[in-house]
Amino acid sequence: MTCRRGLQGFFGFLGDQGFLVQSPMQLPRHQILVPTRLPRPMAEAEVVAFFRVIDALEDRTMFLVMLRCGLRVSEVSHVRWAAIDRAQGPLRVNTRKGQVDRVVSLSPDVATALRQWHGLQAATADDVFPSRMTRKGGLPLGARHIRNRMTRSLHVAGLTKRYAPHSLRHYAVTLCMPSREMWHINKSFLFRVLYCA
Repeated sequence: MTCRRGLQGFFGFLGDQGFLVQSPMQLPRHQILVPTRLPRPMAEAEVVAFFRVIDALEDRTMFLVMLRCGLRVSEVSHVRWAAIDRAQGPLRVNTRKGQVDRVVSLSPDVATALRQWHGLQAATADDVFPSRMTRKGGLPLGARHIRNRMTRSLHVAGLTKRYAPHSLRHYAVTLCMPSREMWHINKSFLFRVLYCA
């Protein structure tokens, strides 16, 4: 019996006993999954430099929603105008990661940017950030396009660190924390911010 089969059997046993939710070995890749590091949040000066170079209203609005509301790339790409209550201000994120709905508040700058962006779109537009590709037939903007737009803007801003759009979400979480020293003390707050949001 090979080492791989032995490990596979061991992880299967641990899963059957309830000690593991998922085996770290996935077939047919036959590789042990190594945990990846979380994206690091952008520094405040980098966020300012990043937004300074964004001229397109769509990109500014999209990244501002990710920054202020803490939305994931998949969530911001699937936001629909029907999910935004323009009178009250909240944004409803429907069944994204973990099949959990949530409601996030809109800051005044995000509400203003969304109002301006909505004024430039057709009255029949469903998606807040639709794809420009005509062959997609009105589908929302894809996650790859959002990542490419961020990479382009980071390059124009002269930022050499490699940031992903998820870094904006992490920046939003650091703004919600009372202080950096509280990260290890206030675990219930951290759980609510990271896992319920």
